[in-house]
Amino acid sequence: MAIGLKNKPNIVPVSGDFPDGRIKDNTGLNDGTPVNQLVYDDFHQFFAKIMRDSSTTPNNTPDNVTNGFQYVDALNLSVKLFDNEFGWETTSFALAAGFSTDATYPLEVRKIGDKVEWRGAISISSPGVASGSVVLSGFSAAIRPLNIDKYLAVGINQAGDRHAALEFKEGSGATVNIHHNDASSDLTIFFDGISYFV
Repeated sequence: MAIGLKNKPNIVPVSGDFPDGRIKDNTGLNDGTPVNQLVYDDFHQFFAKIMRDSSTTPNNTPDNVTNGFQYVDALNLSVKLFDNEFGWETTSFALAAGFSTDATYPLEVRKIGDKVEWRGAISISSPGVASGSVVLSGFSAAIRPLNIDKYLAVGINQAGDRHAALEFKEGSGATVNIHHNDASSDLTIFFDGISYFV
């Protein structure tokens, strides 16, 4: 929770320029916005929280060019951590026969603006799956790659001299296909941050 500016004591009233009011100076009549816990504690708690979230230990020196700007660094780290975990949803796609997902790394997708990202793991669980096979299909229109005359080849996984790659194809018939040089036994592709525009 947070205490809004309008709910703090002795503020300049709400106006068009300041729709939540503003801090008021003391004119000498003890009529200014007080320096107390109610007014300022939320600010300190905000900075303390981003320091904890980013695992930043205060160096207990003033933030400046010489000592570094720890609060800025902590905020940047917190934003990156939030962005990495924001909006992921486990997909409801049914994989084609011969493929499976990993309980530790479930197949997840998120859409932010016009960008779609995938992460997770897909395994060849049946020996002999042909290279070029469709792994999954049935994308909703909202997460199909742009309808262009190309595809995205991503997610290389190597095990000895074996390798495999996922192919995210575009357009109304969007599919994910797998290409490999050896499916004689199980092989898993781990991927994080595969992305394209829609």
